[in-house]
Amino acid sequence: MPKKKSEGTEKIEPVETIPDERALVFGQLKEQYTMPWEQAARLIRSETMLTEVGVRMAIQVAKSFGLPLQGINLIPSKNGPQVYVNGDGIRWRLHTDPRGLRKSDADVIHRPTKDEPWVESKATIEMGDGSIFVNWGVVYCIPGPDVPNATMKSISKGKRRAGVDSVGVALPIFEDYIEWRGEQGKTIEGEFHIAEKPVDNPTNLAELASWASNKGKTMENVITDSGAEDIAFVMTNFEAVLAKLKEAWK
Repeated sequence: MPKKKSEGTEKIEPVETIPDERALVFGQLKEQYTMPWEQAARLIRSETMLTEVGVRMAIQVAKSFGLPLQGINLIPSKNGPQVYVNGDGIRWRLHTDPRGLRKSDADVIHRPTKDEPWVESKATIEMGDGSIFVNWGVVYCIPGPDVPNATMKSISKGKRRAGVDSVGVALPIFEDYIEWRGEQGKTIEGEFHIAEKPVDNPTNLAELASWASNKGKTMENVITDSGAEDIAFVMTNFEAVLAKLKEAWK
């Protein structure tokens, strides 16, 4: 016999059969982080064949920032693989952020002229909690048929950079590297070479990962051997962590 409704607002019981979407999303990430490294290597984007050390480094970085492995690119360099976040990784973080993505817009604030040959866009990302992040994308282009393509590139660049700011992924952006590489146009033995700081003195997370890899260490070793809580702690206490690691890994 159905229960009599009480006067006033009707109580609506939650539908327990519908799973939490975020729980499913992060459950999928956990599967990626724990799969055999050979299987994970198929998801990570790289121009060369990956080693176990490189894959495990990428997994640790992806896990620290809540990224799918497809959102990571590993770029070969003379000092070991460099870790980059790509546009897919940034979009993933934006759309799974617990604050919710309220708005992602861009305005073209400069169009190319003969004297000022570039397109500049201003990108704005607003999260559900009201926080706003602004960044710019500039692409050099002379007036002519290439302007529409350059305009789209400048908008995408601004949005990627604003996206990185909004979700706190302090990694270099893969698409920016590709643009830089195209400007350099240099190859060494079939592989592109990026300017490196001395391997004994890393100054950012990507260089730290390569420095550790050259010593036969992983990002997990970086955390445990330095006493850091996680990758975020490493980044905010970079110099102190590096000093501890240099002492521990003599």
